[in-house]
Amino acid sequence: MHGTRRWTDNISGRGTIKVEPLEWLALEFLCFNMRAIDASEIYGNLPTDNPLELAALMHQAVARCGCGYIGRLDGRPALAMMVFEQWPGNWQIASFGTQDYVRVLVAMRDKFDNMIAFARDHGMHRLECKSLAGHHEAHGFLKLMGFQREAVLHQYGRDGADYLCYAKLWQRSG
Repeated sequence: MHGTRRWTDNISGRGTIKVEPLEWLALEFLCFNMRAIDASEIYGNLPTDNPLELAALMHQAVARCGCGYIGRLDGRPALAMMVFEQWPGNWQIASFGTQDYVRVLVAMRDKFDNMIAFARDHGMHRLECKSLAGHHEAHGFLKLMGFQREAVLHQYGRDGADYLCYAKLWQRSG
C-alpha cells in the first residue's frame, strides 16, 4: 500500500527490506562489496582474498548441505547469512554484508530460526562460528542468538590474528 510503512522501515531508518533464499548473483555482489571488518575476518581464515572464490565456497557449502538467505535493502543485496554442515552433526554459521548490514540484520530473525530448524532436521547438534577477536558487533549478535564463547584461538588467522570460537549446542538425537 502506498504510504504505509512496515516496522522494518522504522528500524532500518530508510528503505524496504526483503529477505530471499540465497542465490549466486547476490552472493557474488556481497563478496565484492563486504564491509572491511567482515573481509578481514573471513579472508583471515582462507588461503585466498578472491571474492569469486569466497562466493563459490559459500554457495557450494550451502548447496551441499545447508540453508542461506540474502537480505536486500531497496532491492540491493546487503547481507548474506547461512548455515552449512562442516562434518556430520557439526555446522557452521556465516554472515557478512555491505555497509547496510546492520540495517537489514533485524529482518533476519525469522530466517535464523528457519536455518536452525533446517540444520536440526539434518542432524545438527553443534553450530559454531569463529569470529575475529576485534569484531565486537558479531560477538554481540552471536550472544543475542544464544551462542556461548568457548575459546580464544590465539594466532588462528593466517596473519596471526586471534579469533574467538562461539558455539550453540543441542542434545544429540538417539
